[in-house]
Amino acid sequence: MGALGTDTMVAVGTGRTVAVELDETACECLVRTAVSLKEQVRAVMRARIVLAAADGLSNGPSRGSRRFT
Repeated sequence: MGALGTDTMVAVGTGRTVAVELDETACECLVRTAVSLKEQVRAVMRARIVLAAADGLSNGPSRGSRRFT
């Protein structure tokens, strides 16, 4: 199980987008981390990447992500 209580799947070097599904609790936790001013930068970036993947985006966060606009 992953850190947020869900199974974690990682596709390294496949060049394909991996579907990410988040429950509401995990999503809220990631959003709090992503907008935090006191978290470490790597944790914030990781949270933003996971949230972007859950939104169906590839290649990490973008300015167009609906969660940060």
